[in-house]
Amino acid sequence: MPDVKRTPIPYEMLPSQKKFHDCKVRFKGFSGPIGSGKSMALCQEVVRLCHQNPGRTGLVGAPTYPMLRDATLAALLEVFSDSNISYELNRSEFVLTLKESGSRILL
Repeated sequence: MPDVKRTPIPYEMLPSQKKFHDCKVRFKGFSGPIGSGKSMALCQEVVRLCHQNPGRTGLVGAPTYPMLRDATLAALLEVFSDSNISYELNRSEFVLTLKESGSRILL
């Protein structure tokens, strides 16, 4: 499937976020103190990868589900809502599906 085209989400990157997004290695990480932009960088990366890989399944994880739910998932849903990205969240199976690209995110 070709990339799903969509209008970019307004996002002013911090230098550390730009470095994270520009990194081309297969596995990358971003660590830093509270307020360094980790959650937003992850959310933007999730959206980008879902649209570059329509119909594919990915994974977003955390040490515990409450940590994922309270921080990362909350940030993802806020980005989706603010950017009018349609999604479906199956809380019983911990799966988030982006309707436009058909990509699934296992939580």
